Amino acid sequence: MAIIQSIQKYFKGLFNRRLATGIRISPVRQSTPNNWTLYASTLGRQYKEYHSKDLTEIGTWDHKTLLQVLRSVSPEASHAITMYLRVFDGTFSVRGIANNGEIDERATNALKTLITKFNQNDIARFSLPNNVRDIALKFALDCLIKGAIAGELIFDKNFRVTGIAYVDPWSIEFKIDDNGRYYPVQYQTDKLVSLDIPNFFYVPVDPLGDDPYGEEGITTAIRPIIFKTMLMQDLRMAVHVNGWQRLDFKVLEEAILKNIPPNVKNDSAQLSSFIERQLNDIIETYKALNPDDNIVHTDSVEVTPIQPARGITLDPKPLLDVIDNQIANGLKTFQILLSKKFGGGSEGFTSSEMVLYVKLVGSYQKIVESLLERALALGLRMENGIMATVDIEFRKPELRTDTELSQWQTIAIANIAQMYDEQAIGLQEKTERLREIGGFDGPVPDDISEERLNGGNNPNEPERPSSAEGEKERKRKETNRRRRSGGGK
Repeated sequence: MAIIQSIQKYFKGLFNRRLATGIRISPVRQSTPNNWTLYASTLGRQYKEYHSKDLTEIGTWDHKTLLQVLRSVSPEASHAITMYLRVFDGTFSVRGIANNGEIDERATNALKTLITKFNQNDIARFSLPNNVRDIALKFALDCLIKGAIAGELIFDKNFRVTGIAYVDPWSIEFKIDDNGRYYPVQYQTDKLVSLDIPNFFYVPVDPLGDDPYGEEGITTAIRPIIFKTMLMQDLRMAVHVNGWQRLDFKVLEEAILKNIPPNVKNDSAQLSSFIERQLNDIIETYKALNPDDNIVHTDSVEVTPIQPARGITLDPKPLLDVIDNQIANGLKTFQILLSKKFGGGSEGFTSSEMVLYVKLVGSYQKIVESLLERALALGLRMENGIMATVDIEFRKPELRTDTELSQWQTIAIANIAQMYDEQAIGLQEKTERLREIGGFDGPVPDDISEERLNGGNNPNEPERPSSAEGEKERKRKETNRRRRSGGGK
């Protein structure tokens, strides 16, 4: 207990000292969730200001606004992002690693307790979901859209860890100190706050060189989405013009002239006005007709349908396929995940796409894991006085069906048994690999007999490796087949 108090005392002095920037650091949260701080007392409904905007002017919006509302205006973006989050989401395992590389059971148990503490809701008042799973999904979305993830480990006044807070990475900017080191800052209403503190974490995605801001993954999807939006507007006009047959009304000028009053014929201005009124009356009369009404008129009006122009026409499908292909590439997804098929393909090609997509999502999982590992390692030291490396691993996405997965597990288990028979691995490693396939967390259970764990055989089992058992079964089946066919023993 004294060790924990001394560590907390050390960090208390570390947090309260004045840094080179002149900003005092305290255990109170320093960052804000995002950059909407001017009117933060009331938060409007998400993207309300864009509901009345004309999508034909989408090209005039800035790229951050476009990325924020992209999944609200593009079906492809909405589908790709939703699919990505659902594939990303899943359970995770956590363990503490000692300095010698072995699993630290004390640190592991403390980490599980800490995560359980994070996942508890405040029952005394309203609180949005903010457990580790929820914040991991926020980080996952930022990986894809904003090119970085950021969070802050929050402490109370007694320097007890209370949780991990989300921070909008777009609200973070970087400065360079006298030593050439980057440090983060955040503009909050009317002041600049330094986040050069140990409990603030920022991880860029695929940065170019030492650029701290990272790469916004789906920015390249903006242009094809804008182009498709404009093209769909043009197609709408084309369908409106050519999809419904229009009529040509021909009014005989002679019939109008016969009905002109004598006092109007000699006045050119009145004559033009009279003819215009007559035409407008005819136009309004036919506008009032319903689509299924019959047209009844005198022989002074001729009605003929307008035939569409004949000749070369543009088939929009190949063009739309090219645009959809660019959108899929920009959204870091594949055609099969957008329920589209551009050109030819095969089952093997589709399987390769699935493998690549799983690896893509897995790489984003590692970015989220790295931030959570750093935050939990600091929380472990502050909360429990344990210095250990934290290892978090999300369960990798699995797109195979249960039947396919069972078949793969059967083959993998047989391969592990074969490696054990050939003495390529020991019993300890064999057991660990089998537990990994089965999805079991934690170390090998301690109820395995010491004789088997040390490589010996179970006295209740015959001394026969698994490969010999398979050979015996094969011979038994062959003997039974011969007996049934009358071929001897």
